[in-house]
Parts: sequence; structure tokens; C-alpha cells
Amino acid sequence: MTRTRALFFGMTTIDCIYLADQPPGCNEKIVADRQLICAGGPGTNAAMTFNALGGKATLISCLGLHPLASVAHNELKLHGVDHMELCPEFSSVPTMSSILVSKDTGDRSVVSVNSNPIQSHYPDMTKISLHGYTAALFDGQYMTLATALAGACRQAGIHTVLDGGSWKPGTEKLIRHIDTAICSSNFMPPGISDSENILIWLQNRGVSEVAITRGAGPILAAENGTRFEVLPPQITSVRDTLAAGDIFHGAFTYYYSKNPAGKFSDHLKKAAVIAAGSCIHFGPRKWMNDLPAG
Repeated sequence: MTRTRALFFGMTTIDCIYLADQPPGCNEKIVADRQLICAGGPGTNAAMTFNALGGKATLISCLGLHPLASVAHNELKLHGVDHMELCPEFSSVPTMSSILVSKDTGDRSVVSVNSNPIQSHYPDMTKISLHGYTAALFDGQYMTLATALAGACRQAGIHTVLDGGSWKPGTEKLIRHIDTAICSSNFMPPGISDSENILIWLQNRGVSEVAITRGAGPILAAENGTRFEVLPPQITSVRDTLAAGDIFHGAFTYYYSKNPAGKFSDHLKKAAVIAAGSCIHFGPRKWMNDLPAG
């Protein structure tokens, strides 16, 4: 059976993750129980989720030539994600994130920077082959390039998805080319102060499917103007919420790609189940072991 294919455009980071009692205070040194080093970033975690569920993902991101980039390259290869290098001449340290996960709550504290600047000339996004892709996800990084690629995807009949983790300058231009926007409650366009108005703002800009995730709370959603809520599964033993949102986006993209004619609400419900399941494990990949074989 042919695997459904999707394109993922955005950030790849190198994540150093620690499991500890709580974040350190000022001038405090703590000892972690466990540590992980792995690839991260919204688009990257979503792409690996897409593959874990049975799809075939292509990730476009900036890693470059630094030896630390091999951490991400090796993991992407392990999970079968095809990678297209956005900045082949970039030789500095790739984007790093330091993350502390609190043992008792699963909450995470993150120190990072936004995407690395692309040092060479911008590649022409309109020349990327789009043949065979059902969907394309954008995580809001490299906004100029993302907007060009999203426009090309729209013209090619590829369903475009936005992972709106937070508002970034230029998002209003990218939105013009987005079919489905799934945003966190931290996604606040200028002048907007609550989830209800985020929903309205996105609908007013022509996005046909909109959802606002709110952690363990109900997901606010609308499809072609019809409003509804989706209740995510409630879990009692949360170990790690890191990457749960990214996993949600990757799962949604998979379920949409597998059944484009399906209901938006059904795709959201299935994605919520996968994201919730990821929270009972430490680290962004362990949940994959719970998936049925084949």
C-alpha cells in the first residue's frame, strides 16, 4: 500500500532534555534524574510523528555543517524522514534548546532561540517539487520562505496546515495561504487577548478550519463557520508535556492526509489521543513504542 506523503517546513533544533524535581532557582545547581539529547523543533517533531503513524514525511529545515547537526541527521534517518537542507553552507552551531521537565507535573521549562538566520541567498521555494504530497505543515519559522512555499502548495492543490505556537511577525501574510490553522492559546495576533477572538481573527482571514488547543482543556474549533469543541482524553499520570503540541500537529496532518474527505472534528479527536498518549512518557519519542506493530 502506498504511504501518504506530507511536507513539513520549519525548525530543527538539538534538544538537551533533563528530568528533575523542579527548575533551578537563581544561582542554584541541581542534579537531574535522567537526560536525553535528540532532534527537536515543531516541524521536526511533527514530521517524525507523521512517519511513526504510517506516513512518509519530507522535512525542509536548516541544520548545516556543524558536527552537532549529525545528532538530528541521524535521528531523522532512523525514523525514515527525508530531509531537504535549507542552508547547506551554514557552519555555526545549530539551534539548541535546553529543557527541564518537572518530575511531579510533567511541565517543561525551555531555553532556546528562534531559527538560525539563513546566511546564503534564499532558495527559490517555488522550484521545489510538490508532486505526490497531500498536505504541507508550516511551523511559522523562516516566514518569507514559508509564505512562498505555502502559496506554491496552495496552487498545487496541497492542503496547508499552520502550527501556530505563538505569534510571529509576518504571520498575517502566511495565513493567506493556510487551509487549516491549529494554534495554541499563546497565539495572540496584535490586539487579540483571548482564545475566542483568535478563532474569529483566523476565520475572518479565510482559514476554513481553525482549532485552538488549550492544554488539557477543550479544543475550540470551527469548520466553515460552524463552531464546536473537542474534549481531549484526560490522563492522570502526566510525565512529560514536551512536544505534545508538535505531536498533535503531526498526527492531525497524518489523519487528514490519510482521509482528506473526513471530518475535521474526527481528525482533531484522533490527533488528541496521540498527543495525550505521548504525555505519559519521558521524552518526545517513547510513545511510539505503544503504537501497534505494522
